[in-house]
Amino acid sequence: MLNSRQLKAQKRRLKAKRAATEYFFQRTASAEAMGETRRLISENIVGWGIGIKPDKDEEILLVYIEESSPDPEIPPQFGELSTDTIKVSQPTTHSNLNPTERHRPVPGGCSIGHPLIEAGTLGCLVERDGNHYILSNNHVIAATNSAEVGEPVVQPGPGYGGSPPEDTIAFLEPYQSIDFSLDRSNPNRIDAAIAKVEQQVLPEIICIGIPYSTPLSCYTPFLPGQPVQKYGQTTRRTTGVVQAIDVAVQMTYDVENQQCTAFFDGQIVIVGDNALPFSQPGDSGSLIVDSEWQKPIGLLFGGSNNGEQKVTYANPIESVLEHYDVTIVGV
Repeated sequence: MLNSRQLKAQKRRLKAKRAATEYFFQRTASAEAMGETRRLISENIVGWGIGIKPDKDEEILLVYIEESSPDPEIPPQFGELSTDTIKVSQPTTHSNLNPTERHRPVPGGCSIGHPLIEAGTLGCLVERDGNHYILSNNHVIAATNSAEVGEPVVQPGPGYGGSPPEDTIAFLEPYQSIDFSLDRSNPNRIDAAIAKVEQQVLPEIICIGIPYSTPLSCYTPFLPGQPVQKYGQTTRRTTGVVQAIDVAVQMTYDVENQQCTAFFDGQIVIVGDNALPFSQPGDSGSLIVDSEWQKPIGLLFGGSNNGEQKVTYANPIESVLEHYDVTIVGV
């Protein structure tokens, strides 16, 4: 149940949203001529909603306007909330995109990779100090410790024709190396890396939409049985449930044509619905979110696709975000 302060804030948001909707959908002469009672006052207006002013704990009414068009006239305030505008491209659905093809701008879920590997998946867009980065695995965009900082990440991945410089979308940032010493007292916690965006990358993930910025665990602890979903370049959108948490696992990597093993602890195990695999090779780097709200849960980094049951392994997303001091670009 909401307390009085939360109820007041909710009413303030609702009042501002309603005022904005009334303003943007007005009766116009052109609408009357077409037999319509109401129409958007400008086709340049893409959408609007409640947001937070950058660097300030202040709610605002965000208005999304088409980047290639003249700015429409926007009132400085709706209700008690001041307005701000963000330029975006015209929204389109990504449900029919082939993730292994070249896309500009690039949504999450697409094929990417360091030039030394075949391909993996772009998990999501993250930000730090006003800069945007793509998030994926070390073994996807840092070639399992083999890459140098500043090297390119291409979209699509090299296995699907991507090559620098024409397909470069980002440049690798300093990253956490994977430790192959099998030291149980100092286990790996993440297989993750970020790369600073060079080409436009969208915050939405194919077939899933824009994820929440805050992980699910910050709202409520999740337990085995939690329904989840992801979109990856190989199996695309799949659904499943968390099978286990705080998992210790030995993960095998192909390093310069040799099989090397790394010990991880504190991981998440997921199984697919209806006995189907939740992931396959190439899905590494996918962002895993809960099935209801798209709140982030984990960063997919491996799987066991043979044996009695097919399972997927993921780093807890909080561990990844904390290590790189980034937040997910989302709602």
